[in-house]
Amino acid sequence: MKFGPFIFSFFIVSLLPSCTSVELVPGRASTFNVPDIPEDPNRKATSEPPPVNRKLSSSEPLITYCATDTGPASTLEEKHWRDAFSLEVIERICNKEPEVAKPWRGSRYLESSWAHGINLTGVDNGVPRGTAITSRHVIYTKHYGFHGQVGQEIWFLTVDNRWVSRKIVAVKYLDNADVAIARLDSDLPGSITPLKVLDPEAFKLIPDKIPVLRIQQNSKALIVTRRRNSLWPPADTWDWPYKNPAELAYAQYYQGMIRFDSSSPSILLLRNEYGVMPILYGLVTWSGPGDGPQIHTLLSEIQSAIQSFGDSHQLEKAMPPVTPHAAPSCSILAKRSKDGQSCELKIQASADPVTGNPTVTPISPSSWSVNKNVWTGNVACSSDASTVFEATLTGPGGTGRTCESGPVGPVLPQCDLTVNRRGSSEVCDVSVTRLLGNPTSNPVLTPNNPSDWIRSGDNWTGTTSCALTTPTSFSAWLTDEQGQGPACTSNLQIFSEVPTCEVTSRRVDYSDTCEVTVTRKSGVVSGTPTVTPRNPSNWTQTGDKFTGTTSCPINDYTTFFASLSGPLGTGPVCKSPSILEVPKLVSFCELQAVRQGLTNVCKLTARQTRGLSGGSPVASSRNPTNWTNIPGTLTWEGTVTCSYNGPHQFSAYIDIGKGTPGQVCKAPIVEKIPAPACTLEVIRLQNMNKCNFTLSAGSVLGTISSYNFNGETTRTAWNGLDPIKGQWPCSQVADTTFNASVWGVGGVPQTGTCSAQVAKLTPPSCQLTARRRARSSTCDLALVSSGVIDANKSPRFSTSVSGRWSGYTWRGTGSCGIKSFTTFSASVFGPGGSKGVCTSNRIPKL
Repeated sequence: MKFGPFIFSFFIVSLLPSCTSVELVPGRASTFNVPDIPEDPNRKATSEPPPVNRKLSSSEPLITYCATDTGPASTLEEKHWRDAFSLEVIERICNKEPEVAKPWRGSRYLESSWAHGINLTGVDNGVPRGTAITSRHVIYTKHYGFHGQVGQEIWFLTVDNRWVSRKIVAVKYLDNADVAIARLDSDLPGSITPLKVLDPEAFKLIPDKIPVLRIQQNSKALIVTRRRNSLWPPADTWDWPYKNPAELAYAQYYQGMIRFDSSSPSILLLRNEYGVMPILYGLVTWSGPGDGPQIHTLLSEIQSAIQSFGDSHQLEKAMPPVTPHAAPSCSILAKRSKDGQSCELKIQASADPVTGNPTVTPISPSSWSVNKNVWTGNVACSSDASTVFEATLTGPGGTGRTCESGPVGPVLPQCDLTVNRRGSSEVCDVSVTRLLGNPTSNPVLTPNNPSDWIRSGDNWTGTTSCALTTPTSFSAWLTDEQGQGPACTSNLQIFSEVPTCEVTSRRVDYSDTCEVTVTRKSGVVSGTPTVTPRNPSNWTQTGDKFTGTTSCPINDYTTFFASLSGPLGTGPVCKSPSILEVPKLVSFCELQAVRQGLTNVCKLTARQTRGLSGGSPVASSRNPTNWTNIPGTLTWEGTVTCSYNGPHQFSAYIDIGKGTPGQVCKAPIVEKIPAPACTLEVIRLQNMNKCNFTLSAGSVLGTISSYNFNGETTRTAWNGLDPIKGQWPCSQVADTTFNASVWGVGGVPQTGTCSAQVAKLTPPSCQLTARRRARSSTCDLALVSSGVIDANKSPRFSTSVSGRWSGYTWRGTGSCGIKSFTTFSASVFGPGGSKGVCTSNRIPKL
């Protein structure tokens, strides 16, 4: 533990109110100006208890009897409170040797201490000894700066012996009392329980001459008795000594306060129907019985000091029913059960009422056993990882702070050990198997540890020496970070009996080969087994097992008989169950057929799925002549011819030459190679009798090797990638149809056809109108043509006219009769000799 520096050399004293107080700067290491210390006229501050204290001589027998009375009381109420504050102490010190029972704790709590099991986790481990009064604040005496200093680390011990540290970040002094309040850097966890303080209203209920627990600098649990309003030793001359058997017992636990005992807490132990409640009653200032400030007289000043830090923490007062019940606090102990798979939980409540059972995480017991304020239960917990349990208790005063257990570590590694003699030698094969835990090193074996271990997963193997004529008990241990696990053992008997055996056998697949296994059951073996009717020649030994193969007819029953021999002779014959004959089974297969690209070759793959081995496939049609077995498998491959024009359905069976022919298996159908496709596009070149054509492969499902266009002889072979383009004559006066054909691979008539049609040109037509110009013999003519006009040929009129074209319109004049009606007609000409005729309206005579 770490303790702060203490720079003084005086016996413990208190500054009386009449003295001038000394302002100290917390955490400052310096020499203080110590004022004169007034002397108590009735006692002196010495390093020894007052002279009047009765001491037991070495020849005087130790008083270890048990008290039966807690002392005189004038009323029933006083008797009640005297018992409440005394019985717990009386029963705890009963029949205990004081010098053994006084030491309270060091690095862990001592089960031999009379105060063991009382939740005093709020008392820290330092000198001076502070006491937590909230989860954030610790109380000390202030005289001469004898308290925890700013920056100092202080330590608390949980009920399951885990250290919790905090640093002091600030200290405040009470103006009118020898009290200092230290503020910690963070709240203490729920596993550290601050002590309650006495409610001032309850002070009048506290009887005189009751035992008070005192924890001094050396972590001893001492006893003083309360006298009047102070703490005095039981033999002090200010009061009567040894008035009852209880005080005779208390006297053996008294020790006067000396230098460095300042700040030690004086604690009342109240027992009620809920348990034992420690109550911080006072702090040690003086030597001898250790008088000092009584906390219940300073509650408002202490609470103000806490608030001056900016904190909202509240002192927790005792005792009910004077004050309301507080939320119950708890302590939790968790340890792994012997089975390694579960944890035992023990939760102890403070002396406050609790409603219901504790709430525990990560998992709560399904049932609890309750004894007063202690709950016990079992839960499953990981064997390979640490588990921390947290608990809360709820009562009329609310839900208390969460208390947590220490980590329940992984299960110490457990093992299984086998030791087998190697033949008749003094060499033994050792096998250690991990059952639980996570070992971090090789096993340790006694009496003879193998020089080399071979690890495979959870198993270690090695060899060691072992006597032939002396029984040997072997033990092995596995170790992890938590320590050494329990030993696993194996007893090796002396070499003294003929070997016994067990034989089993099985047929290998459906063959005429059987595997025989002979297992040594007892005794020592030399050599290999002897098996009838056919002895394997290829024995393989693994530990006590010998394995080999031999023949066994497929058409007969076979029973094997075996024996083992050792230095003392041949053991009894062991017999295997009979191996049945193999029925005449057919073989089963799978068949696949795939065309090799766009060729007329198909690949067949046959696989035997069941039945006796040793056969080969037979295809029902087009059987491959080149069947090839894939080594190490029951799979064959071969090729056959398959037409481009398919489809083809192949089937086969596996002929094993034994039994009936095998099951016929069929391959999926191999489809024919699809015919190629083409598209043809033809466009007339203007109004000419020539057309441009484009021949494309379109959706090429097959492969194009050549083509034919419009009956023309097949041109150069075409792969169908780049379109074929060109010109071809096309009629102007009639619809023209073009056709193309494409051929697939192999020159076979796998053809695809496509066609395109070009419509004829629209024949020309016309409309002729005539109108007389005034009352003359001249008529104006207008000709509008439509359709396709041959631009090189002018329209032909029935009479002589003159005029000119403008686009598809002709305008001109002609002669029209005066005394007769006149009608004009005209013809227009298109390509290919086509023409259109139109007649004008009739012009009336004048």
